[in-house]
Amino acid sequence: MKKICFYCIFLFILFPSVLHSKIVYIDINQILNESSAGKNALNELENNIKSQNSKFSSKEKELIEEEKKIITQKNILSEKDYNEKLVNLSKKVNDYNLYKSSQMKKFNDKKISLRNKFIELINPIIADYASSNNIDIVIRKEQMIIGKTELDISTSILKLVNKKISKIK
Repeated sequence: MKKICFYCIFLFILFPSVLHSKIVYIDINQILNESSAGKNALNELENNIKSQNSKFSSKEKELIEEEKKIITQKNILSEKDYNEKLVNLSKKVNDYNLYKSSQMKKFNDKKISLRNKFIELINPIIADYASSNNIDIVIRKEQMIIGKTELDISTSILKLVNKKISKIK
């Protein structure tokens, strides 16, 4: 029993820093969405997506009109010609769907890439902030269940990011 007490006291004396570690958390999504660089990058990406979606909708209207035209010609065309036009239309629709899904994948990849670049840019800022404020551990808010709001350093980091980062390249 004396040995256990001795070891406990020894550990508490030897490792006091472990008992007083300062742990904080940060909301990366908030910083990305509210920082000027993040807003600009997301707005640019969103504008590209909107313009692409308008192109998609016009192409979809064309395909629907073509389908209506083929259906109205059903009684006029021979069965062979009608089936041939339907096959061609279905091929166009399949090609369009493949193109649309590849474009959407590109936009998702670009969004992920922008997010990763942003994180790379803010990591040194977070590290400097942690070292200057004697913070031992910084955890992402997404990886936490619950925490005191006083431990959230997102607004402080957001101010630093707005000062130091003007654009995500």
